[in-house]
Amino acid sequence: MLQVSLDPTGLPGEGEFLPREWNSIPEAFEIALLEGLNAEGILPVDVSLSARPSSRGAVPFERIDRRQALERARTVKADVVLILDVSLSRRDRVYCQEERRPFMARTTLWTLGAEVVRVADGARLLIEPPGPTLRLGDVEPDCERGRIGRRLSAQELLDATVQQVLSLLLRR
Repeated sequence: MLQVSLDPTGLPGEGEFLPREWNSIPEAFEIALLEGLNAEGILPVDVSLSARPSSRGAVPFERIDRRQALERARTVKADVVLILDVSLSRRDRVYCQEERRPFMARTTLWTLGAEVVRVADGARLLIEPPGPTLRLGDVEPDCERGRIGRRLSAQELLDATVQQVLSLLLRR
C-alpha cells in the first residue's frame, strides 16, 4: 500500500505555485511514481495521495495518519505500507558557496522522506526523514562561471525525485 502526502511549501510571496500549475503536480507525481514502482516489480495494491498544504515547520510524517494507513492496508491485505512525505517549494537558493563565484537562483525543490511500515505488527522497516540529502532541485550550477549551468525541466525533476524514492526503497 502506498500513502503519499504532497505539500506545497515556501514562504508567502516566495515563488508560490499558480493554481493551474499546482493542480497538475499531484497526478503527474502519482503516475510517475507508480510507473517507477511497477518497473521495479513493486505493485501497490492501494494508493492514497493527499495534496494539501501543511503548517510551516510541521514535523515530518505528522500529516499522515499512520493508524488509518495501517487499517486500510489490512483491509486490502497489503504486507507493508510505504509512506512518503513530500514537499515542493520554490525559493531563492545560494549555489557554489564554497567556490569563488557564489550566486543565487530561484529554484524548485522537491524534498522527500520515506517510511516503510510492516502491516502485521506496525514495525518500521525503514525511516528516512526529509532533509538536505533527500532534496532535489531544478538547478545544475556552473560554479566556474557563477551561474546556472542547466535548468531541469519539470518532468526531469519529477523523474529524478521518483528515482530518489526508488533508490531509498531498493538501497542502490
